[in-house]
This record gives sequence, C-alpha cells and structure tokens, in this order.
Amino acid sequence: MEKNKRICKRVFLIGVDGAGAFFNVADTPNIDRIFENGATTYSAVTAEPSISAECWGAMLIGVTPETHGLTNGKAETMPYPTDSPYPTFFRRLREAYPEAVMASFSNWNPINTGIIERNVGVHFDSDGDEDLTEKIIQYLECTSPDFMFVQFDNVDCTGHDYGYGTKRHIDSITVTDSYIGRIYDKLAERGLLEDSLFMVTADHGGTPEGGHGGDSDGELKIFFGAVGKTVKKRGKIGDMSVWDIPAVMMHAFGLEIPEFAPDGFVGQIPAGLFEDYVPAERKMVGRRSFVHTHKVTPTPELEKFIDKSKVITTLFFDGNAEDSIGGHATEVCGKIKFYSAGYFGECAELGSRGYVMLPDLKLGCDSFSLSVWINRDFAVPEGKTPTIFATCDRAANEGGAAFAFDNHKTVLEIAGESLELPIPVCFGDGWTNFTVIVDRDENTVTQYVDFDKPVTRELPEGVKDMSFDGLPFTVGNDAAGRENDYLNVFFDDFILFRGALTPHEVAGLDRYYNL
Repeated sequence: MEKNKRICKRVFLIGVDGAGAFFNVADTPNIDRIFENGATTYSAVTAEPSISAECWGAMLIGVTPETHGLTNGKAETMPYPTDSPYPTFFRRLREAYPEAVMASFSNWNPINTGIIERNVGVHFDSDGDEDLTEKIIQYLECTSPDFMFVQFDNVDCTGHDYGYGTKRHIDSITVTDSYIGRIYDKLAERGLLEDSLFMVTADHGGTPEGGHGGDSDGELKIFFGAVGKTVKKRGKIGDMSVWDIPAVMMHAFGLEIPEFAPDGFVGQIPAGLFEDYVPAERKMVGRRSFVHTHKVTPTPELEKFIDKSKVITTLFFDGNAEDSIGGHATEVCGKIKFYSAGYFGECAELGSRGYVMLPDLKLGCDSFSLSVWINRDFAVPEGKTPTIFATCDRAANEGGAAFAFDNHKTVLEIAGESLELPIPVCFGDGWTNFTVIVDRDENTVTQYVDFDKPVTRELPEGVKDMSFDGLPFTVGNDAAGRENDYLNVFFDDFILFRGALTPHEVAGLDRYYNL
C-alpha cells in the first residue's frame, strides 16, 4: 500500500458499546482531562441500523453496513473473510507495515472472531470489562503496540437492562471512564503517548426503553474524542460519521486514503480535527433505512383484523416480554436484548442468551395457529435449526413438540417425528413472517411465508392424536434452554391462536401487517 509521511508512532482506539453521546451527561473525569486539549464532538453519527456489528464493522472497515454486510448474527457465527474486498484497518496496516504490533481487546468476542481478519497477526483477548482492563494493563507492561483497539460492553448491557440515558446507564459510563483512565495513564507511564493518537468513541446509543437499532438521535448520535500529535487543541469537530475513523487512522499512519466510493470506502477526515489540514469538500453518504420494511409506529390493535376470542397469547416484544393480552404469565430466562428495529416498534433477540417461557400455556391435542416475524440476519450454521418455539428438550427426542428453521425450510418436531415444510421464497436478510396452522381435525400442517403460497403437509400418522405438551412452552429456545452458543435470532410479534386459521383470517393478518 502506498504510504505518505507517517505522522504518529502509535494509534489507540477505545470504543464504548452503547454509550452513544451520553458521555455528555455522565460524570467522566478521565475523559474530561484526557481530551481537555484535544478535539471532540458529541454529534458524530453512527451507521444504520444502529446495531453493534453494523456499527463496529463501519468503524473498523470504513464502509457502510450495506457494503460490509456484517450483522450480529454473521459476526457471531462466521469469521470475517480474509480476502474481503473491504479490508479492516488491521489488514491495511499489516500490508503497509509488516512489522507492526497490533492488538484487539474486546468484551464482545464476535468483534475478534467475526469482524477482524484472523490471519493478520493481531493479538486477541476477550473478557469482562474489569478483567479486560487488567489484561490490557498487563499487556502494556511489556508490549508497545503500534495499534491497539479496545471495546467495552457493560454500558450497552446496562442500557438494554435499564434503558439508555437512565441513571443506571449513565453511572455505567462513569465506571467505564475509570477503565479508560487507567489505560491512558499506563500508556503515559510507558511513554507510549508521545507522537501518538488516542481516541475514544461509541458504536451507538439507545432509547429510554432499552432498545436500539433505529434512527432517533439517542440511537444515532455518538461521542468522538481525539488527542495527540497534530490534533487541534480544544478543536470542535465538524460533520463526522463512524466510518470516518479508519480514514483518520490512515492519515495518522501516513497511508493513502482510498478514493471515496458510495458502494466502497466512504471514510473521510472531518473538519476541525487536525492542525494544518484542510479536508476536501465533504461527500454525503445516502442514508438508507433497513433492508426490511420496518414500521416505526407501535404495534396496532390486532382485534380489528382477527377475532380476539381466537388469540391465546401475544408477545409483541415492544420493550418487554409480556403477554400483551394478559392471558399467560411469562418468565424471562437469561438476558433478552430489545432493539427498536422491529417489524412493528421494537423486537427481541432470543436464543442462547435469553428466551421466554410461558409455564401455564398448554396446547394439548387441539388445533392451533402461530404467526411470528423472524429477522434471520445470518446464514444458519450447517446442521443447526434455531428454535422458534418448543415444549420439549429437542435433544432428547421424547414428548412435546418444537418448531424450528434453517436456511431452506421450517421443521415441526413432535415426539421425535419431524415434518419439513419448504420455504418457497428467498429467505434472506430482513423480516419474514411465518404463519403456521396445525389442524388436528384434518391432521395437517399448513405454512404461509409472508402470507403467500401456502404449503400443506399431513402430520405423521404416529402423532395424530398425540398431545403437543411436554416441558414448559418456550419461545426462542428449546424448553431445556439448550440452543447453541451465539445462536440468536430477532423475533417480533409472536402470536398464538386457538384453532386453525382460515385463508380469510390469514388474509386479515396480511392486511394487519401491511397497513
């Protein structure tokens, strides 16, 4: 890679997941003193959708999410391609400086395993924020990295649990500020800040309800601070996006910044950051919404389209996992994360980290119907079928039932018997609705995908009169909680109906969701 004059010996980038621009209202004595003579902005804008993988990918690669294609699901299950036409900054630095010492310390391990190339000689480590800080301090005792990236995650977890901008969330930023201060002081003690660039930022913010993924200011606005060689003292940074950070780091290392391309590298150096540097006229990147049809309005009243006497339970996941009609108590197992980028309003990420049980819900031997929206943002690992609902331990193959899917089909499992239902449309990124009708009178299962092209199959003869009940009714995992690590899926509007929905009633659901 062509190089210009190298300005900085070293670059340090610390990202605080879920902090957004809330640094501005938190008690951050360390950030305040570090950037007192640096350049800052509380109005930088992150990527859309404002979700971790999309934003960290933009921050480390310099392209939009539409270009890098990363999602939480992909980062959690797939390595980042080592030959991608969109290399991370780590790979660019390695190609320019083969002897460079690089490190990535990330609480959220998918950054290390699914967003950064694994073959470019990076020191990787992952742990909780406090323990991760200790590991960083120990690493810096004997190592002088050219580039070090750090990701802290507890602020985001607190935002999901208690709401972004709440006292608990703001207090967690103060705790993280102490970790940042310790790292900065260790760098100063080792003399590693001389002729260096030190930066702190966030990937996204969130809403008071505990979600993120949308385009509100609380979700999109992020803090960015820089201090070091040639950085303006008390500088006020102009328009800036999260994908500009690689361009900033390339400038520091004297690397040629790629030509701007809307479907390629879009990083630009913002105004007000560096002394004696006048950036070219800023090029705008077209802001697109989500790849799916996201309704920003709250979930409307279902009863206008379906007889409410047919509804057994409704989990709309609008910031909680409660049955909105109050028919059944729900129990949350683990930690559910809510995102504002649902089909209607918010949605929930269910799977290995958190799922919902309805202990008193029984299906028995009666007919029932199910409607659920799934945002499958990743290729399901070969041989894996994430669970939509279950009343069984799927590994035991005895009693109860389960409904699951993979890249090409859905699967209804009943007491060890499996019935496959093909998905007759392209099942890609974005929201897909599955409406499934189990008719015990006709002994059939009918499936609609996005309310279109029904497929009907007969139930296996051996389960004709068998009860679907077993272990507690569970949504987003099997009833034993055995879903594989990092097998998580976005769910919205899980609705269970009494009896078999008619084609007319399915058409009513279609109208309901396409207001």
